[in-house]
Amino acid sequence: MWLSYYSFYGFEQLAEYEIAIKSVSAEVGTTVIQQFRQKISTRGTVIIVHGYMDHSALYRQLIMDRLNSGWDVLIYDKLGHGLSDGARYEIDDFAQYALQLDAVLRYLAAQTEQSSHWQLIGQSTGAAVIMEHAFNSQMTHFIQLKQRILLAPLVRCQQFNWVKLQYQLMRLLLSKIKRSFSCNSHDPYFLQLIRHQDPFTCHYMKVRWVGAMLHWEKKYLSETQSELPLLIVQGDDDGTVAWRYNIEAINKQFPNSELVVISGARHQLVNEAAQWRNKVFSAIEQHSKQQFNEYLHS
Repeated sequence: MWLSYYSFYGFEQLAEYEIAIKSVSAEVGTTVIQQFRQKISTRGTVIIVHGYMDHSALYRQLIMDRLNSGWDVLIYDKLGHGLSDGARYEIDDFAQYALQLDAVLRYLAAQTEQSSHWQLIGQSTGAAVIMEHAFNSQMTHFIQLKQRILLAPLVRCQQFNWVKLQYQLMRLLLSKIKRSFSCNSHDPYFLQLIRHQDPFTCHYMKVRWVGAMLHWEKKYLSETQSELPLLIVQGDDDGTVAWRYNIEAINKQFPNSELVVISGARHQLVNEAAQWRNKVFSAIEQHSKQQFNEYLHS
């Protein structure tokens, strides 16, 4: 099964790495985790949190980039996505995503030394999950977690007020609405895959998830300001999130944030065409080296 899975999604050179697939149980449901480890030495572990309606295999480009840069990689399917438990593509509250992330990090902490170096990367809703986890004082504190990187982070979606009005009209009448596929990447292969070939693709968006997203945005600015440093990587041709508003909101809540804007990049930064994707990965690597050097000399 797994050979077919990796072959279908275009993974290559996996024989160079150790691979483990695990199911981790938590109060919010069972999570399927995939781990890719270096066979000799490693810089640390990258933990990837994917976006809404995505799943682990769609992040092949980022997984392979981090592996080729000498990191181990852990990626998991969020609740209701891919191979993990949960009602498909719906959630009551983003706090449930944060609880799931906490369970994954506790699983990883049981495997690694406290001196390990972790890098947490989230795309879109995955970035929101990272921030929700950072805000929540009841979550476990992991001293291994040195870096948090947000790719096209979600606070508000594009056309936010219209989405909010539609939700108020729909929530009592409908459980789902037909999904519209936007051109959120310049890569035609990726767009073809998710529209017509990916067996995990859902053609409907769940109204409950929209409600959870609106609740997340409402409570975001009421959270206690955090001094944690973040790297934000954002494309300026993003038609999915209200990125200008989001950057301002994130800078208010996380004043130690650093911003890298990728000119012309669309929303799916991990699945952009190479011209833009390489700049995203370069920004991640540059930040990794800078922060790692600061950590070594602290």
